[in-house]
Amino acid sequence: MRLLLATVLLVGACLPAPAESDPFTFPKQGTMAKPWTRAWWLGSAVDKANLTTWLESLSAAGLGGVEIVPIYGVKGNENNNLQHLSPEWLAMMAHTTNEAARLGMGVDMPTGTGWPFGGPTVTLEDADAKLTVAKVELTKTGDAVGLPEGGTLHAFMAYGADGAVLDLTDQVEDGKFIGTLPEGAPAFYAAYYRFSGSLVERAGPGGAGRVLNSYSGEALQRYLAHFSAGWDHFEGAPLRAFSHDSFEYGGDWTPGFWSAFEKQHGYDLRRHLPELAGEGDEDRVARIKADYRTTLGDLLLKDYIAQWTEWTHAQGSRSRNQAHGSPGNLLDLYAASDIPETEIFGPSGFPIPGLRKDPNFDNEPPDLLMLKFSSSAAHTTGKPLISAETCTWLGEHFQVALSQCKPEIDQLLAAGINNIAYHGTPYSPADAPWPGWLFYASVHFAPSNPWWDDFKFLNAYVARCQALLQECTPANDVLLYFPINDVWHDPKGLRKQLTVHNIDQWLIGTPFYDTAKALAAMGHSFDYVSDTILQGATVERGRVLLGGNPYAVLVIPETPRMAPETLGQLFKLAEAGATVAFLGKVPEDVPGFGNLEARRAALKAVRDSRPGAGQIFEAQALETVLSGAGVAPEALATSGLSMIRLKHAEGWLYFVANLTAQPVDDFWTLATPARSVVLLDALNERRGLAQTETRDRATAVRIALEPGESCFLRTYAEREIAGAAWPYWQPAGEAVAVEGEWDVTFFKGGPELPETYRTVTLESWTNAPDEEAKRFGGAARYTINFDAPGAKPEAWRLELGKVCESARVTLNGEFLGCAWSLPATLTFTQPLRLKANCLEIDVSNLAANRIADMDRRKVNWKIFEEINFVNIQYKTFDAGGWPLMDSGLLGPVRLVPLRKG
Repeated sequence: MRLLLATVLLVGACLPAPAESDPFTFPKQGTMAKPWTRAWWLGSAVDKANLTTWLESLSAAGLGGVEIVPIYGVKGNENNNLQHLSPEWLAMMAHTTNEAARLGMGVDMPTGTGWPFGGPTVTLEDADAKLTVAKVELTKTGDAVGLPEGGTLHAFMAYGADGAVLDLTDQVEDGKFIGTLPEGAPAFYAAYYRFSGSLVERAGPGGAGRVLNSYSGEALQRYLAHFSAGWDHFEGAPLRAFSHDSFEYGGDWTPGFWSAFEKQHGYDLRRHLPELAGEGDEDRVARIKADYRTTLGDLLLKDYIAQWTEWTHAQGSRSRNQAHGSPGNLLDLYAASDIPETEIFGPSGFPIPGLRKDPNFDNEPPDLLMLKFSSSAAHTTGKPLISAETCTWLGEHFQVALSQCKPEIDQLLAAGINNIAYHGTPYSPADAPWPGWLFYASVHFAPSNPWWDDFKFLNAYVARCQALLQECTPANDVLLYFPINDVWHDPKGLRKQLTVHNIDQWLIGTPFYDTAKALAAMGHSFDYVSDTILQGATVERGRVLLGGNPYAVLVIPETPRMAPETLGQLFKLAEAGATVAFLGKVPEDVPGFGNLEARRAALKAVRDSRPGAGQIFEAQALETVLSGAGVAPEALATSGLSMIRLKHAEGWLYFVANLTAQPVDDFWTLATPARSVVLLDALNERRGLAQTETRDRATAVRIALEPGESCFLRTYAEREIAGAAWPYWQPAGEAVAVEGEWDVTFFKGGPELPETYRTVTLESWTNAPDEEAKRFGGAARYTINFDAPGAKPEAWRLELGKVCESARVTLNGEFLGCAWSLPATLTFTQPLRLKANCLEIDVSNLAANRIADMDRRKVNWKIFEEINFVNIQYKTFDAGGWPLMDSGLLGPVRLVPLRKG
């Protein structure tokens, strides 16, 4: 039953919309469409009453689910900690899943505590292990072979000048060579492994211990058997998924590596320890290291992630994996889970005017081409949900506004992500003093944050966006081959990790990256594909079919090496009618070292059997390839706007976000047929028929977006849609300042509510007469009465100017909306009264001034057992020296008359 429920949960939310659906409606925003959050249990010191209150507050804020992660506890609260997988802990988890189900929420959790997998049952035999290959100076019997404390010798080899190799491993005892020295003064090399020293990070009670060896299926099975022994007694509602955090294992070895390597590559790696140590001919070294890296990645994939996924299915659940950071092919590793998950980490540098930036960082926005690895893996293997750990360390703790979150999320949506998870929300009991229980590396998406009451508006936006994306299927034209063998073919180093943060070391500057960048610049939509996933491709009506999605052309970036099996599959697809384009020559060599000449012969045989001209291209110019395949670019994608295109039952869906510094208002020709186009604004649920015109027998649509704004285009290829037109508002006159005397009343927050005051000048409330305002974190209501300007336009745009940090606006008793994102404007059509219009603006600030005051007064709020609390640079957190941060409504507040343009 658990498996059936989990399957319905996962798949049922992502079915295509039925034909003849209402073009002007947003889909229902259920559990999967709503954003989720990573939720830390500090010490697992939870109780049923507080869990219910906590989950109800998250549900009321619009969250669809939680990923429960047990971590270290709170000082002085040790007696309330619960041991992981104990009966008491399982009862609390059951209460959580049952209450979540009652509230229409879902629950995920890792297969352990903290991260990564590991704990008290992991023996040295099963622990994360590192390999060391070292040259040894050996002059006589009895010399030490350099085995360090805790190291286990795996091979001791002698290499003669004549090429002879001797295995002397059985002649080493207690770290010393006890045999007879071979003749000819060979070079000696030792290969040993030892525990990497990696322990579970931020482990919860009952979860501390060594990190598991991520290349050993036997170690994983023993680990899961212990987990199952406890989990078998779980009696709550089913989990949606078990989760696995990004690859943060220190090891690069498993005791079974030699045999796995030889089985895969046909030779004994122990005979090549000098090359593994980086010595010898550079190409030979690179080839042998490539074989090592291939084996490491395959062990991680097949013996770890794939087996773990099978285990999650046996529990009636699903797997959710962050593959990035792994020493393997990210596409295969993402695809091995049911819900691939990427992440964005750290502050970004979107140029949107007014966007708060952390002064300690000058970062670029997330690289869309990196984010596409997870969505590509999902698209090419038919996975409906693609997740992202979102807003991790977006700025210094207590200093991140909701407006900083929207550009990050819009970039993820444009990359194909449709199921984001915030990072994150710690459980905190109701009686915990402010700021409550905290996790150091996150944006504090929790009720103690002053802008919590406005958080629901961000979540409503995300839910509408994700509901639209989830009801569609991918619609990318180009399949771009990812040549992992080019990454592995490197004589430097040993293990290679493909992380989010070092893409300049393995991705940027490669022909693959340059091709992807060129495709994006030209306006073409594409997915990546690996050698393994490519083997499952078929051809239908001249298009490559993967994951149920058709691709018009398969592009192979310049690559000197390719496996015969991959080239054979490419030719097979071409023979079936697919268009396969090589940028440059068809590869003439194979990767790796094992069975080299035989594989070279096999590759030559495949090359010699290539199909006739017509479906195989060898071209230097990407434009030639794409035009030859009849693939039309999207003009929107070349405009500087961020976008993605998907397919629905009657046409296409476009998501478009303006993450630039300039407004746009223009017509863009669509690459898909569109008889009608409906514009949808997920921020405020506006909808209407877009202005269109015909250009060269194609449909051009008008899009007007200010910096920070976004919209959806829902196009219909055949159906003529009737309905109200989208209002393209234009200024109908000069802006009119809302002036007079403002009443400022503090109504929620702390540590104390400052006194109400009046002002005619809008400035930070830290300048208010009451000194309490300088340390206040919370909300204040700005109220003013004003007479209507003389104009009577079709609509008004209320410009709030600078808002620190979000504002809920009511006019004459009617709620206009919440200005939580940029630009801080609201448009309304109801007429103003001639006299005494009442404008109320409830503004919430950041927690920064309040926390800084606590640190200046040495209040002990940092009460956590392990890392306790650090700043964004991972140094001791101390806000005592922070300057006051502007808070409240700074304006200017203006009314702009509007007309339809």
